[in-house]
Order: sequence, then C-alpha cells, then structure tokens
Amino acid sequence: MPTLEETLAEQLHEALRLPAGDGGGLAIQAVLGPQRPGDIAAAMRRMTMAEALGAFAWLSNQQAADVLNDIDPELTRYLVANEPKRVPLFAAATVALAA
Repeated sequence: MPTLEETLAEQLHEALRLPAGDGGGLAIQAVLGPQRPGDIAAAMRRMTMAEALGAFAWLSNQQAADVLNDIDPELTRYLVANEPKRVPLFAAATVALAA
C-alpha cells in the first residue's frame, strides 16, 4: 500500500503533466489545497527538482514558506533560486541557509 507522500507525489506528477489551459492548474491546486506543508515537502522529496519547482510555484506564499521549513537545504536553494516571483519573500531563507 503506497504511503501518503508516494500517493501525493504521484498525484502531483500527473497534475503537472496536464497543460494549464487543459485544467492542469486546477488539478495542481486541487491536489495541493488540502495538504499539510509537511506532507507536501515529503512528496517533493520523491519528485525531480523540476517537478518540485512546478508544484512549488502553485503554493500560496504562506504554504511555500511552511514547505521550505520542511525540506532539505539543497532543494530549498534550488526552489529559491528558480522561483523568481518569490525571491524577495525568501531572502531570509537564503540568509538562514548560508549560516
């Protein structure tokens, strides 16, 4: 029986494959919406960095900040470096990682 993070990672993987205009955005939001940040972070650890970034981009600012607290530093650096719309919000996270 698959774990919650395996199931969530698979659901996100499938939703990310749909073009946004064909309901992909709605599918991603439907998968992410009810999830706890720790569960999203666990699912992201099972995804490629590119897939994790795709899912991360759909998180609200608060969800994104909470997820960053639950993932490893390498993935945090990747997400912060490649998610330009959130760079000012995560400047503190970048400083914390450097410490």
